[in-house]
Amino acid sequence: MGDLLLQIVFHSQIAREEGRFTVSEVIREIHDKMIRRHPHVFGTTRAKDSTEVLRNWEQIKAAERRAGEKQGNSKADDDIPKEASLLDGVSRALPATLEGFQLTRKASRIGFDWEDAGGVFEKMREETEELKKALGNQDHRRSKRN
Repeated sequence: MGDLLLQIVFHSQIAREEGRFTVSEVIREIHDKMIRRHPHVFGTTRAKDSTEVLRNWEQIKAAERRAGEKQGNSKADDDIPKEASLLDGVSRALPATLEGFQLTRKASRIGFDWEDAGGVFEKMREETEELKKALGNQDHRRSKRN
């Protein structure tokens, strides 16, 4: 822990000398982030179990990413704003098996975790029906314009 604190103080001092930020700003940002990402501890939100805590945490992080995009902090290579995903943050440079494990772990935190293949097929059916409905609504709007 001491080595980590030394690095934080060291880099904050360099940044202060360059006029970028101070150690006080670092501490304030960390404090605010802890409060914001853990409403079950510091706020009035209640979670029934650790799964719900993780699900809430992922949703909060996704909202933060969307807010960052609105401020112009997240762009794709072609300068088109990139839509935030709950699966963001998993490195594409990882070996495929580890990347798959990380993606699966994140997906399970938001309810994409089933006991057997039947649950997966049921979810696929549900999502397919939603897509068909959305496409049908889109076609209906187009036909009204023509």
